[in-house]
Amino acid sequence: MATTATKTNSKKVNKLTATQRTANTIKNLSTKEERTAHEGVLLANALYKTEAKTLGFVYATLKREYFSEDNTPLALAVREVVGKSFPTKAAFKKGYKAQTFHVWGGLQTLKRLNPVNKVKAKIARQNKATARK
Repeated sequence: MATTATKTNSKKVNKLTATQRTANTIKNLSTKEERTAHEGVLLANALYKTEAKTLGFVYATLKREYFSEDNTPLALAVREVVGKSFPTKAAFKKGYKAQTFHVWGGLQTLKRLNPVNKVKAKIARQNKATARK
C-alpha cells in the first residue's frame, strides 16, 4: 500500500487514504471468526462503500429500479428518464462519461442514451443555429 509521509515535530507519520482504510477494515474484519454486532455493521458498511464505487453496482441499481413493480418515486423517475427500453450494460459502459461511479452519473448516462432525448437535443441545436442566422 502506498502511504504518504508527513513531518510532524521531526516524527514520520504514515497517513492512509480512505480507500486504504476501507480495504484494511474489510481485511481485518473478514478474517475474524467471531464478530460482534458492531463489527458486522462495520464490515457491511465497508463492503457497501467498496461496491458502490463500481459501474456494475450503478447499472444494477438503476436496472432494478426500472424493472421494479413498485411505483416508488425513484422507480417512476428512472422509468421517465430511460424511456421505453433499458440499455445494455455494454452501451451503458460506453456511454458513461463521469470520472467516478455514482447513481447521478448513471442517470445522466441513461438520459443521453434515450433516443427521444437525443432527438430533442438535436432539434434544440438546430433551432439555436437557425436563430443565429
